Amino acid sequence: MRLYLIEAYGGPVPTDGKIEHFTVRAATLEGAIALIKKDPEGARYATFELIEESAKFAADEPAIIEAGEGPYLEP
Repeated sequence: MRLYLIEAYGGPVPTDGKIEHFTVRAATLEGAIALIKKDPEGARYATFELIEESAKFAADEPAIIEAGEGPYLEP
């Protein structure tokens, strides 16, 4: 597994302009985006941009770890 930090934006007219960021644990970037698209919050977005990808690590199952409105801001 890897951790993927992804920004999501775009979509139907009512959501254009909104940005949300997701931290996702998945085996591949495609798998991470698929998890976001299945999530009620993530399903409204059409464009996904990879911000950061971690090194491989051991984990049991894919999951969305964190989600927040707006672009990702480094601490």
